[in-house]
Amino acid sequence: MSARKRLAEEDVPPQPPAKSRREVHGLNAQQTPGEVHIYTIKLYSRKKALSNDPHPHANDNNDDAHLIRSHPRERQENVRVPCAPTSTEEELSSQASETEANVKIEYVDDNYVRYDDIGCSEWLEPVNVSVTTVRGLSVGEQIGYCRAKLVRKEKIRTRFHESMRKPIFELVLLAFDLFDRYGRLIHDYKHHPVRKGSGIWGTELDRRDILLIEYVHVDERHRGQGIGVSMLGILRDVVSHKARNGDFVTIVWPESPKESRFPQIMEYLIGSSIGISIADDPDLARIK
Repeated sequence: MSARKRLAEEDVPPQPPAKSRREVHGLNAQQTPGEVHIYTIKLYSRKKALSNDPHPHANDNNDDAHLIRSHPRERQENVRVPCAPTSTEEELSSQASETEANVKIEYVDDNYVRYDDIGCSEWLEPVNVSVTTVRGLSVGEQIGYCRAKLVRKEKIRTRFHESMRKPIFELVLLAFDLFDRYGRLIHDYKHHPVRKGSGIWGTELDRRDILLIEYVHVDERHRGQGIGVSMLGILRDVVSHKARNGDFVTIVWPESPKESRFPQIMEYLIGSSIGISIADDPDLARIK
């Protein structure tokens, strides 16, 4: 062995043992005793929802229950899932008691929305989810947050680039990096021998609405309890009632390059570091 090769190998720090999939997805984590969480869905405008949603369920009581009727579950407090080497993830999941998450919906004041650039865009609707503790050691503390936007592509099909250029910088990057001026996925991402990746994409990105996820965060003390997964599940459930034909594509697009851990966070939550995924991806339904 040459001296140069030996020195190079000596400079490499020892690598920690790889974590199992169970450890990565927090199946050994224990929830803070006595805590109860409220998930708040923040929608931009009730008027916009009533005019843009495919099947608005408006009534005199402003009932929004249809948006959250099938939200995901958290693990029940004080439940610790054992990690036997021979256990499958399904077996581990069946051992964990679950409790329904508490979910509510809030709207931004329509008087404010009238004077906001996003509020004036009928094709763009922010959908945010926050998690707050309502019982336990940290009552009233926000411990999780997810920020996303629903882009209704059919409303701007003939002027896609022009429309996406206006509201926020992240939409400009998304529009010009991935799509042509009619909102179709750029040819290279379908057919280029390298840029197409796995080559699974057909016309899904051409015709479906887009859910743009910009930011996902769970307080470090509360990770491993399924909170992040619940936020994404609630987000997906709400958007499925708002998107055209219930079909949409989820695109993970970090708000800022400063968020260096964003790809790792999404890999933890979705099980893949790929930036694009179809909304009904079974991987999202399987993770806990």
